[in-house]
Amino acid sequence: MSKPPQTPTPPHQEDLDAFLIAQMRDDFIIEAREILDRLGPLLADFEKSGDEDQAKAIFRDVHTLKGTAGFVGLEAIQSLAHKIEDLFGALRGGKLSLTTELIDLAFEGLQFFEVVHADLLAGGAGEGNVSKLIQRMDALQHGKVSGKTKISAEPRYSSPMDATGQNTLRVEVKALDQLMFLVGELITRRNALQASAEELKNERLAEITTAIDRLTSQLQSAVTEIRLTPIEMLYNRFIPVVRNLARERDKDVRLLIEGGETPFDRTIFEQMYNPLVHLIRNAIDHGLEPAAERIDAGKPAEGNICLSAERHGEDVLLRISDDGRGINLENIRSAAVKRGLLSQEEAQALSQDQAIRLIFTPGMSTAVEITELSGRGVGMDVVVQNVRRLRGSVDVEMQPGTGTAFVIRLPLSLAVLDVLLVQCVGHIYALPLQVVRETMQLAVEDIHTLQLGRVVFVRDTALPLNSLRTWLKREGEGLDKTVPLKPAVVIRLLTGDVVLLVDALVGRQQVVLQPLNPLLGVVNGVDGTALLPDGSVALILDVEGLAHA
Repeated sequence: MSKPPQTPTPPHQEDLDAFLIAQMRDDFIIEAREILDRLGPLLADFEKSGDEDQAKAIFRDVHTLKGTAGFVGLEAIQSLAHKIEDLFGALRGGKLSLTTELIDLAFEGLQFFEVVHADLLAGGAGEGNVSKLIQRMDALQHGKVSGKTKISAEPRYSSPMDATGQNTLRVEVKALDQLMFLVGELITRRNALQASAEELKNERLAEITTAIDRLTSQLQSAVTEIRLTPIEMLYNRFIPVVRNLARERDKDVRLLIEGGETPFDRTIFEQMYNPLVHLIRNAIDHGLEPAAERIDAGKPAEGNICLSAERHGEDVLLRISDDGRGINLENIRSAAVKRGLLSQEEAQALSQDQAIRLIFTPGMSTAVEITELSGRGVGMDVVVQNVRRLRGSVDVEMQPGTGTAFVIRLPLSLAVLDVLLVQCVGHIYALPLQVVRETMQLAVEDIHTLQLGRVVFVRDTALPLNSLRTWLKREGEGLDKTVPLKPAVVIRLLTGDVVLLVDALVGRQQVVLQPLNPLLGVVNGVDGTALLPDGSVALILDVEGLAHA
């Protein structure tokens, strides 16, 4: 097991001031996150409604941010918050009108706060140059910039966040990490006890084991739930992102949020911010058509992007969809041929699903020109790498002319993993269940040879046949024609499903993921290790890495 998180040693008296300042800065980071999560939706709704209560709420939040930032010596945040406070004070006093320039500057300020907050989280000093932005705000406040007409349409953003904070208690993440570590230790011991009970065939021990299993599962569920927070807190951060990107591309875009109450691990969704930004950028730049093109196609001029979430057992499904033109498959095929990834014949032979999945290939881009939003061929690769790092998967749903949806499946917890144990050349390996479609027993006559190699038909779909022995570079592939049935697993890969031959199917197991020793460096195709009930260690395989090794 890895070492549990360590509790810091109390400081000596002479270091007390520095220790207290550090504690207050940590508290500021937490409070600032809550304020920033509120400000984005508030600004977006206020731009549309001009509601006085919303203006007051923005003023109060910025005032709080200014005061706490000044208290811990974050001068850049303090200065900018003070200036935004001045703008909204003038607005409330009737000295300024609600204009797009004012909201633009406020959103720029919010973006600066986000950047500095991320720097603080990473251990930085939280500094930055805001002088030019403050000068522009000064110019607007003193009438040196002509404002545009106030927008008075109804808000176009659903699901504003309720941030009353009632009946809640702040708990440090390291305390929750310690709890999860102890739960992981308990799960490992439970598995060993279950194996012993089965081996000894003792009825009383089996009863105790069943009770401990039930309590362990309840404890794991409770600790996992404590770490969860509504995903709306993440999705609301994209309200200003969508607004600003849509304005840059001169498109009218409506953002919808559904399932915002879905619980999600805060640690995981912090790591999903950048991947989701990539998907939103692509939707606005490539997916949603210009207004004239949408009208010609019989669509409303306003495009829609929907962020939704729902819980499926111990997983959460995130869905990022748009009602745009869809993915141009011919452009995808042409780009793949142009970049030497496929021959013309191979490209044309691809199914729709196979062609769509080419967008996840590193360097793949169909953009005619490189813009600030897209065209560099890195967006989809970034999404895939981040999701894989979180032990998740990405699927694409697309209908030409009607839109595209990216469906991301992520686990509720990263500490405990459900796996399928398989045997290969006398060793046990663990396959994460999220990449396992199904298991099967193959007969020799189920294997066919086509132009592209050996395949197995699964519900009338030809899937490539591979062998775990081959992927692990072990001798032979394990296909003995004298054996009537051969165990296999249907694996989900980015390029499509494959059938993977194994020596034996051992069974499903819940394990605690242990990272590899850093001295080993990165081992391609291996995510980590798990301690099995008999005391042996199994490698947890990264099938995507193995398949493309």
